[in-house]
Amino acid sequence: MKFDLDLLQRETGITVFNKGKNYFKTKRVKIIQATSDRVESFVYGMHEYKVIIQQKDSAFYVECNCPYFVTSDRICKHIVATIFEYEQLREEKINVVAEAASWQALIPPEESNIKKKSRNRVAFVLSFFPTSWQIKPVLRYIKKDGSLGREVNFSLQYFSAYDFETNPDELMALGFLSGLTRISNSIGFMYGSEYGQILHYLRDSLLLYNFNSWENIPISFLKEPFDLHFTIEKEEDQYVFKLFLKTANGDQKIMVNDQFLLLSSERIYFFYDMKIWPVKQKISANLLLPFCNAENGLIIPEKEMPQFLKDVYPQFLEAKAETELPDSVQLTVMDSLVKKALYLSEVEGNLHISVSFFYGGQQEDIQPIKVDALPFKKHTMLLQKKQYILIARQEEVENFYLNILTEHQLVRQENEFVLAKKVDALDWLFDTIPELAKKGFEIYGEEKLDKLKVRRAAARLITQVSSETDWFDLNVEIDFDGLRMSYQEVVKALRKNKNFIRLSDGSAAKIGQDTLNKIALIKTFGSRSKRDGTVRLSKTQALLIDEILNDSAQAEADQAFRDHLKKLKSFKAIRPVELPKNFRGELRPYQKAGLDWLVFLNEYGLGGCLADDMGLGKTIQALALLQLQKEKLKKNLVSLIVAPTSVLTNWQNEAARFTPDLKVYLHAGLEREKNVRHFEQFDLIITSYALLWRDFDLLKEISFHYVILDESQKIKNPLSVTARAAYRLRASHRLVMTGTPIENNLAELWSQFQFINPGMLGALKAFTTHFGKAIEKQGDQEKAEQLRRLIYPFILRRTKDMVAKELPPKVENILFCDMSDQQQKAYEKWRDYYRALILKTINEKGLNRSKMKVLEGLTRLRQLAIHPAMVENNHKSDSGKFYALHDILEEVIKENHKVLLFSQFVKALTLVRQGLDQRSIPYLYLDGSTKNRQKLVDKFQNNSKIKIFLISLKAGGLGLNLTAADYVIHLDPWWNPAVEAQAMDRAHRIGQSKKVFVYKMITRGSVEEKILALQQRKKNLAEQLITTDAAFFKNLEKDDIVQLFS
Repeated sequence: MKFDLDLLQRETGITVFNKGKNYFKTKRVKIIQATSDRVESFVYGMHEYKVIIQQKDSAFYVECNCPYFVTSDRICKHIVATIFEYEQLREEKINVVAEAASWQALIPPEESNIKKKSRNRVAFVLSFFPTSWQIKPVLRYIKKDGSLGREVNFSLQYFSAYDFETNPDELMALGFLSGLTRISNSIGFMYGSEYGQILHYLRDSLLLYNFNSWENIPISFLKEPFDLHFTIEKEEDQYVFKLFLKTANGDQKIMVNDQFLLLSSERIYFFYDMKIWPVKQKISANLLLPFCNAENGLIIPEKEMPQFLKDVYPQFLEAKAETELPDSVQLTVMDSLVKKALYLSEVEGNLHISVSFFYGGQQEDIQPIKVDALPFKKHTMLLQKKQYILIARQEEVENFYLNILTEHQLVRQENEFVLAKKVDALDWLFDTIPELAKKGFEIYGEEKLDKLKVRRAAARLITQVSSETDWFDLNVEIDFDGLRMSYQEVVKALRKNKNFIRLSDGSAAKIGQDTLNKIALIKTFGSRSKRDGTVRLSKTQALLIDEILNDSAQAEADQAFRDHLKKLKSFKAIRPVELPKNFRGELRPYQKAGLDWLVFLNEYGLGGCLADDMGLGKTIQALALLQLQKEKLKKNLVSLIVAPTSVLTNWQNEAARFTPDLKVYLHAGLEREKNVRHFEQFDLIITSYALLWRDFDLLKEISFHYVILDESQKIKNPLSVTARAAYRLRASHRLVMTGTPIENNLAELWSQFQFINPGMLGALKAFTTHFGKAIEKQGDQEKAEQLRRLIYPFILRRTKDMVAKELPPKVENILFCDMSDQQQKAYEKWRDYYRALILKTINEKGLNRSKMKVLEGLTRLRQLAIHPAMVENNHKSDSGKFYALHDILEEVIKENHKVLLFSQFVKALTLVRQGLDQRSIPYLYLDGSTKNRQKLVDKFQNNSKIKIFLISLKAGGLGLNLTAADYVIHLDPWWNPAVEAQAMDRAHRIGQSKKVFVYKMITRGSVEEKILALQQRKKNLAEQLITTDAAFFKNLEKDDIVQLFS
C-alpha cells in the first residue's frame, strides 16, 4: 500500500493531520500487523485505540474505535498516525509480520484478525432511572453448556488488554464508551440523547437488564425496525394525539405510552417489555419524549388545534411517518410547484438573490402560495379563511431549479444566493437574467437596484452625415429607449468599462456587439473629431460609412414624402409599343412584353417592380424604356440608375452596346461632384448605393425623369438611411429591379413599394399589423390574396421556367468588374515591374527565349486581377471581382438555382471557399487531388441544399455530368476557349431540361480585358482563335506583349 499524504491532508484538514503527525513523532503508534494490503495498530493517547486500514482493489477502508471516528465516520488522528508509521516502515523495508500461507487466509480479514476465541464474553448491562439510563460493559465467563457464568474482572479503559470473544461492532462501541469515562465502567445518558445511538452497534450483543444487584435479566433486541404511526382522534371537545409502533406488514401495532423509555434521538430506540424496539424513521427525540410521559396519548384542546397543526404537525410529516387525521380536520394539499421567482436586492453594491417557490393544488379558488426556498422545510401548514392548507414541497424539483442557479454562476450564502467569485454583476444581470427568465424564473426587484440598475433597451444608432469637399462629417448618437449619448460620451464611457456605459438616469446599458463594432470602426478610421462632436471620415471610406449608416435606426429626413398617389380604380389593357428606332438589338417576346408593361406604368404615372429571374435581361428592358422615352419626348431628360458597385461597369457596357444613342455618365470617383452641374448634358447617370447617401445633398436637388434602383433589395430595411435617402429622391417615374422582392418578411416589400408608389401600402406599422402578422404568423390566406390583388398590377415577374421556350439553350454573358482601390495599386505595381523586366529580357535574349518570363508575368497579372491575396500572401485587401461574385452567388441562391464555379487557380477557389465558410453557405469542392469524384457529383445532383460546386477548370473539364446546375461562372478567363467550353458543357448537355446561363467575369482595365481585345484582333486564327495554350504564345508579337503589360 502507498498513501498520498497531500491528499490525506486535504481529506482530514490541517488540524487532524498535524495531530496525527505529532502522535507519530512521539512514538505513540505500535504496528501489530503490516502486509502489502493491510495494517493494524494500537495508538496510545488518553486511551488505547485500535486502527485497521485495508486496501481492496484501489479503495482504502479504515476503522478506529475512537469517539471521533465512531460519531463522525471521518478519518481521525489515530489513522493519520498509523499511516505515517506504516510509510516509515515501508521505506525501511521492514515487514513486521511476515505473511504466511495458512488455512486462516480463507477467513475474511475482519474476522481472522479481530475475532478472538475465548471463554469470556462481553455483556452490556442497562440500568434505568427516572431521567436517565446507564450502560455498563462487563466480562462474563461462558460455561461449557453455553450459559453465563461469573463476572470477570474488567476495566473499560484497558479493554483491549483482556481476552474475550467479540466482534467489530462491539469493539467500536467499547472504544466509544472508553472515550467517555476515565474511571468507572458505567456511562449514563439522558433519555432521548444522541449518544443512545450506540445501541446501533449492539444489535448482536449480549444485553442485560440490571434488575437488582444480584440478578441481571437478558434483554432482546428486536431485529425488524418498526414504523412510526401517528393518529389524531376526536373525543368530544378535544383531540388525542397518539403514537404507535407498527410492523411493516401491519400485523403488530402497539401504542407508545408512559411504559416506554426513549433511549436515543434521530436513530430511535425504545425500551419496553424487556426489549429494544428499533424504529425505521429518523426523528428528533423532542417530538417523541412527550408520548413516553403520557398514559394514553397527548391531549390537544379543540381551540388549540389550529396552532398545533400549524406549528407541530408538519414536524411529524418531516419524519415520513404515517399520520391519520380525524374527519373533522380537512386538509387542502398544495404539492404542485407552479412558479419560481428570484428577488434581486443590492447590499453595499453587491447583488443578493433570494429564491421563492409557489405551490398550488387542484382547487382553483386558492391562489398559489409562496414559500422561501431556503432553508428547506418539507411541510408547511397554513390556515386561510378557516381552511387548513398543507404545503408539501417537492424537494427533488426544487433542487433541480436550485442547481440551475448554481450552474448560472450563483453560490449559496446562508439562506440566499450571491454571485460566484470573479463574476461581474452587470454582466450577469444582462446576460444571465434573460436566460433564467427563459427557464421559467420570474424576476423581481430589478427596478429597485441602485448602482446595479440596468437598462435592457437595445442600442440604436442615430446618424447624420454632411458632405464636405474631401470628407464626410459623421454625427453619431446612441439611443437607449429615449436616453441618448453622443459618440464622444460613449467612447469615453467605454474606456472606463469595456462592456457598459452609465446613462444619465444612473442605469447601466450594454451596447451590443454589432454596435460596438460600428463604434470601433468609427474610432479606428475617423481621422479626428471636431468640436461639434462629429467624426471626420475621408471620401475613400464610402463603403465604411455606408455599412454604418445602412444599419442606423434613424437618419435626418426633413423633407416630406411625396403625397399618396390617387387610388387606381381600373387599368386599361396594356397596348403593345414599337421598339425604339435607335435600339441596337432584339428583345425576346417576354422582354418585349416587359417593355410594354413599363410604358403602361409610365403613361399612368405609376411606379413598378420588374422582378424577373437573374439572367432574363432586366437591364436591357430598362434601357429600351429609356431609349423609347428619349425618342418620344425628343429632349434631354436625365434619369438615374442606382446599382451595387459591382455592376456599375456592366450597366455602362450594356448601354454602349444596346442604346449607344443615350449619353451615359458613370457618377463615381473623386471628380464626380464637379460634374453634377453638367448632369443635364447626359441622358443617364449611373451611381452606386454607397454614393446615393454620400451625395444625397447633391442628388436631392435634381429632378430626375426616372430613378431606377437595380437590386432593390438593398433598400429592404425601411429604417435604413439608404432607404430613407431613396424615398426622398425627386423623380417623375420610379422603377425597382430585383430577382428577390421578398427575402425574409413583408416589410421588405413595403419598403420597395414605398419608393415606387409612396403611400400606396399605407404606414409601415399599419401595413405590418394588417398584413404582416396575419400572413406571416397566422397564415391568413384571405389577407394574402387581398395583398396580391393590391400589388399585382405593379409587379412583373417571370421565372426561367415560365419563359423557357423563348430562351436559347445557352445564354452567355460577360460581366465586367472594377478593381478595388488597393487591388488597383497592387496590380499597377506588379504590372510595371514585369513590363520593365520582360522588355529588358526581350531586348537581351529575343522574343522566343523570353516567353517563359512573359508567361510568368501574365500569370501574376491574371492572379492579381482575381484577388491580390493570390500574389501577395500578406495582402489583406479586397477584390472587386469577389464583390461582384458575392452578389451573383447571393442572388442565385435566393432564386433557388444551382451554380458551377470554375477557376484555373486552386488558390482562387480556396479564397472563395473561405468566403463561403464565413457566411455558412454549403458547397462542394473538386480539384485534381479529389477522390470519389462521382460521389460528389451525385451529391450535387440530388441534394437540394447544396447550390454551389467549386471546380478547378482542368479537373472538372471532362467526365462530369452536372445537369442539376443552370448557372456557370468562369471566375477567370482561360487562354483556350475550348477548355472553357468543355467546362461549360458540364451543365449544358444532354439531359439538361433548363436553360443554362454562363457568366465570364472579366476585371476591367486588367490583362483579362486586354486578352479579350487581343483575341478579337487576331481573327485570322478563324474559329479556333486559340486552340491551345502554346498557340496563343506562338502568335504573340512584341507589340502584343507591350499592350498586355500596358
